[in-house]
Amino acid sequence: MRNFNKMNTSTALLTGMNSADSRAKFAALVATFLGIAMLVPVASFATLPRGFAGVLADGPAIDGTVSFDAQVKAMKRNSVGWIRLPVYWSQIELQKGQFDFRVLDSEMKAAAASGIPVMPVVLGVPAWAAAPPEGLNSHPSDVADYGHFLAVLAGRYGTHGSYWSQQSGPSMPITKWQIWNEPDLDVYWRADGRSWELSYVPLLRAARVALAGADPKARVVLAGLSNYSWLSLGRLYRDGGRGLFDYAALNPFSNTAAGVLEIVRRSRVVMSQHGDSSKPLIISEVAWSSGKGLAKQKFGWETTESGQAAQLTSLMRGLELKRKAYRLDGVAWATWLSPALGSPWSFDYSGLNRLVGNKVVAKPALAAFRNSVSKR
Repeated sequence: MRNFNKMNTSTALLTGMNSADSRAKFAALVATFLGIAMLVPVASFATLPRGFAGVLADGPAIDGTVSFDAQVKAMKRNSVGWIRLPVYWSQIELQKGQFDFRVLDSEMKAAAASGIPVMPVVLGVPAWAAAPPEGLNSHPSDVADYGHFLAVLAGRYGTHGSYWSQQSGPSMPITKWQIWNEPDLDVYWRADGRSWELSYVPLLRAARVALAGADPKARVVLAGLSNYSWLSLGRLYRDGGRGLFDYAALNPFSNTAAGVLEIVRRSRVVMSQHGDSSKPLIISEVAWSSGKGLAKQKFGWETTESGQAAQLTSLMRGLELKRKAYRLDGVAWATWLSPALGSPWSFDYSGLNRLVGNKVVAKPALAAFRNSVSKR
């Protein structure tokens, strides 16, 4: 399954909620951020620099429903600066040492042809490497196997990657590698009763060593941390994570743009407390759902399509104002393309575009995204 969309499970990754207590905690978090909504000015602002704003490409954008090549060309027309692309280890190395790169090769070719950099988020353990029981949230029984897979990827798509030397088209080597997604949520990382960072930090360490050996220009991007991400970041530092990543990363979902910025601010405070004040930070997922009145699953962040566009505009204004102060390297809207109307899942309405039959239809948020990015 090549769908990174959070709504393939009945547990939304927005909150990782499996209990009323978790839902109550998230409601309290939202209430906190609602109270600071006026922190983001509504005046006009300088547009974000080219290359800063990207998109997550998942779901129907990459599962064969539509042409990925056509979608990348549309991204280019709409000023998308980079693509966050899920790369599932479980779908490439089905047997140890046996790799099938056909789909990923075609995706990299399409992105390079349009001149759009890719930041892969590498996750998903194949059955042969998984700590039982096997599942989407399984982690490797031996982190060295994950490290080896990363080294193979970097050797193929990195600075001196064999893929680029073997094909005649333009090259777009990968330099940023994101190590998993939201390990602080059970749906992506099974902690086996321990704090999640105790098993994630060894994976991060193995990834850093492997990438350094495969490509000296490779940079490690921390998994996007969700919810109370500043607290998760503090635990990561406490249990040995400092020095193992070149970019911090957050997935700061909130009801308001001000809430997103407050999550980033609190996370930067934690980074400074641990000697990482100069380290850049990536917002690897952020969005609002346009599923108001449509999605059965509700988190209070649902709005209309026009409301989604307004939230996006407000966020981009805030990011431009705080981009340098918070040392923000980029932001990825999640996601580029949503499925057709009718899904019960809130995240299935977060796309800049949506499907109508087999056609891709732009939502108002797409124009808002395009208008927020400098054309220079």
